[in-house]
Amino acid sequence: MLCVAIAQGGQRAYAGGHSGVWRSDDGGGTWWHPEWLPSTLGGPTAPGALLLPNVYDVVVPSENSDVVFAAASDDVRNAPTDGVYRSTDGAVTWALSHNFKNSAGEIGLVGCLATAADDPRLVYAAGTYAIAWTTDGGSTWTEAVPPGSGNVYHVAVGTQRASGRRVYACGNRFWYSSDGGLTWDI
Repeated sequence: MLCVAIAQGGQRAYAGGHSGVWRSDDGGGTWWHPEWLPSTLGGPTAPGALLLPNVYDVVVPSENSDVVFAAASDDVRNAPTDGVYRSTDGAVTWALSHNFKNSAGEIGLVGCLATAADDPRLVYAAGTYAIAWTTDGGSTWTEAVPPGSGNVYHVAVGTQRASGRRVYACGNRFWYSSDGGLTWDI
C-alpha cells in the first residue's frame, strides 16, 4: 500500500497502492477490494472499475464516507488514463474526474491530493504539469501552471484566512500561493 485515508467517524478507511483501492468498514480490521468483484469468477472487470494499477493518494473530503478521490497513475496502455478519479458509492465504481495534459496533449501523472479542512468540496491535485482544484466536489476543475519549469508532485492546502488561502506545492521546485491557487510564486 502507498496511502491511506480515514473518513470522519474513523470506521471507514481507504487504502491505495499497486492494486487499486481497498476499503475497510470496521476501522481497519478487515479490508476488501470493492471494484474488483467480477460477476463470474475470472470474468470481465465490472463496469466503473478503477483500471489503473497504481493509486498514489486517496482522500475522503466530506462527511459522506462514500465520496472518495484517488490519484491514479502509471497507466501503461497506449492511451493512458492517468488522473484524478472520483467514487460516490464507496469505491465500488469510479469515474475520471480530471487529468493533466501538457501543450502536446500528453497525459501526466497525478501524485498527491489535498483537501481543505474548512471546505469539504475543495480538493487540490498535484499533476505532472500543474496544480488543479475543484470547488464543487469534483464536477469541474481549475488548473494553474506554477512559474518556471518543473514537475509538480505534492500539494498541501491551509484553511481560509482573512489574508487568503495558502497552498503549497513542490516537485522540481517549491511554490506557494496566497490566493487559493490563482497565482503562484517561487
